[in-house]
Amino acid sequence: MKKKSFRKILAALCAMTTMTICFSKVQAAPLENTNSIDQSKSYIIYSGDTNKTLYDDGGNNEGWLRQGKFLDFDKNFKWKLEKNGNNFYLKNEGTTWYVNKTAKTSQDKSYVVSDKTNTANNRDTYSFEKVDGGYKLKSVSNGKYIKYGQDRDYVTFTGSASAASVWKIEEKPAYDASKEYIIYSNNKTNALYDSGGKDVGWLQKGTYAEFNGVYSWKIEKNETGLYLKNVGTSWYVKGNPLNLNNKDYVVSDKNGGNEKGSYKFEKVIGGYKIKSLTNNKYIRFGQDRNYITFANNVSEGALWKLEIAPKFEKPEGSITLWKNPNGNEFYRIPAIATTNDGRLLAINDLRYDYASDLGNHRIDLLIKSSDDNGVNWTEHKNLTVNNSRANYGFGDAAMVADRNSDKVIILAAAGDKGFWHNNRAYVSTRQNPIKVAKLVSNDGGKTFSEPEYVTDEIYGLDTSWTRLFVASGRIMQSRYVKVGDYYRIYAAILVGKGNSNAGNYIIYSDDFGDTWKLLGNATSPVPNGDEAKIEELPNGNVVITSRTGTGRNINVFTYNDSTFATGQWEFSFKKLTLGNGSACNGETYIVYAKDTTTKEYKYLALQSLPTLGNSRKGVGIYYKELTSNDVNVNGFINGWSQDNFYMIQQRDSGYSTMSIQKDGKIAFLYEDRKENNGYDAQFITLDLKTITKGKYEMAFEGTGSKDSPYVIDTQDKLDAYNGIFKNEKVNWDIKVAQ
Repeated sequence: MKKKSFRKILAALCAMTTMTICFSKVQAAPLENTNSIDQSKSYIIYSGDTNKTLYDDGGNNEGWLRQGKFLDFDKNFKWKLEKNGNNFYLKNEGTTWYVNKTAKTSQDKSYVVSDKTNTANNRDTYSFEKVDGGYKLKSVSNGKYIKYGQDRDYVTFTGSASAASVWKIEEKPAYDASKEYIIYSNNKTNALYDSGGKDVGWLQKGTYAEFNGVYSWKIEKNETGLYLKNVGTSWYVKGNPLNLNNKDYVVSDKNGGNEKGSYKFEKVIGGYKIKSLTNNKYIRFGQDRNYITFANNVSEGALWKLEIAPKFEKPEGSITLWKNPNGNEFYRIPAIATTNDGRLLAINDLRYDYASDLGNHRIDLLIKSSDDNGVNWTEHKNLTVNNSRANYGFGDAAMVADRNSDKVIILAAAGDKGFWHNNRAYVSTRQNPIKVAKLVSNDGGKTFSEPEYVTDEIYGLDTSWTRLFVASGRIMQSRYVKVGDYYRIYAAILVGKGNSNAGNYIIYSDDFGDTWKLLGNATSPVPNGDEAKIEELPNGNVVITSRTGTGRNINVFTYNDSTFATGQWEFSFKKLTLGNGSACNGETYIVYAKDTTTKEYKYLALQSLPTLGNSRKGVGIYYKELTSNDVNVNGFINGWSQDNFYMIQQRDSGYSTMSIQKDGKIAFLYEDRKENNGYDAQFITLDLKTITKGKYEMAFEGTGSKDSPYVIDTQDKLDAYNGIFKNEKVNWDIKVAQ
């Protein structure tokens, strides 16, 4: 075979091989006037889209001009446009070759090529003829136009202006170091990631985990090549290997990037070879448990493909209160409350070194606040840093703010034992249990007391309990039951007995957390339940909703009389099926609403939980209108519809909780974007109209507290106050004549 024919076959194979780099759309607008071309800048020349971009693929004697997918890392797709009177020379930035004056004729076709000799006399001048959609490029030397060839994407000449391709000319996108890339070979089960380590990060290949930062890479320019920085660990790849057992392992620098190596991406058929410019070796898959090693020559180097990592889109208007991870710190378990004066308090776990639950693990409670309905937030305070230590923590906070005073309490799991743990030595027992810590604020959450332990009192409610914790998020305050100075508060607990899960119980306090009692008797309302939430039905009955796959397990406590002194749970719970998500602690919340069509005032029940893929994805809110029948389990589980649903985050999203803001909107705090088993803590303000697709709106502004009462400023609101909401023992600001 002749060398020339072989070269063309090789070039054709290169074009036929899919280059799986995924690119951001070009941001600049195509040039409308060639007068604006700047000779100091680089341009791309394409037709239709960046999949049809002009480039020079090189050759033994000349460069072959082709059209193909624009590659960010490949200068062969970028051109200098040098003025020659009113026309231009085309100089390829990657090869530094000018487009030739003479066509390459082969098989009765006139191919457009570049001149490898860079002889000035061989440069061709092109005119850019403006037409709809761009330009037609015409050779001044031969009077012909360039077009896509029919032969494997080569570019050819045509003597017909009507047959010429229409080209767009655009300044090349600036290199964007903020992009995150996936680097993989063959498919994403062979994705490059940094598995971490004590002294260095170990590079390995494994199945790409979407939105897990250790699989994402920043590719940063330096003086000689490119730095590779792992997003999840923030460590740079070293240029020199770590030699163990006569293998050269590729590792990352855990020590601030002092040893970061410079790399070059060499484009080959089907992808790239990645070469360390520090030691001139190529990276490849190791044979040792998927570790990455160095190869001495290019033929042994792995073939890598690159793709922009998918961006985790957050809901419009949302605010990340804690971004996970922060170095070796991870975040979990949101809680939120609105104080008497309308301040929002948000709490999250800070979990050190890894994101696991309590049990021989240091965890602290962080708090932020907002005085403007969640628009701006303070820097966080660490509430427990003086009390935690290496194997001892505070987590899974539940919180309530008294509506008639500035008192706030937090209940949290504490200590060095866990509810579940892989090591039985760290599982709670009656003798050495998970502790229950209480933190108290008397100034609306500005300051909190040091943790006070109420462990003995809570465990003393039933001597058979060996482990328990208060379910995170929200402690519910009654709208009807007041004893002494305070309205009753309710908290859900999850209990274990020996090696078994004993289900949920409800504890309550009539003195705002100074003492606690058990609601009901020794029988769990949800045996084998899980983390749960509590809400109060319009007649004062208490509903528990316990997490389970694809919904919630429901039971209702009915009081015997109007004194709310005694009562009983229903004989058995029932399941409410909502969505297709996995078990997760969402929020159950009842609000006062107005039907925007009928203008009638209603109670509306909201339930948040994950809804997609039998996993923690797709957190959203279901809603249903409450009627007079919603006083027992059957009544509460009926009437929910898959159509009455608002999606908040389609992607990874976990625990969620909510509260009412003083502007009458809903403060929603939830776990977003999972990474290394931790989550971002994401806040968003929601309007009830948005949640219900315009069917309902919030009935009143305010929160019903002493300092932020519900505002009655119209006759219809006054009628609702005297009608459907007449039994509500909350605070009202009546601004119309009665």
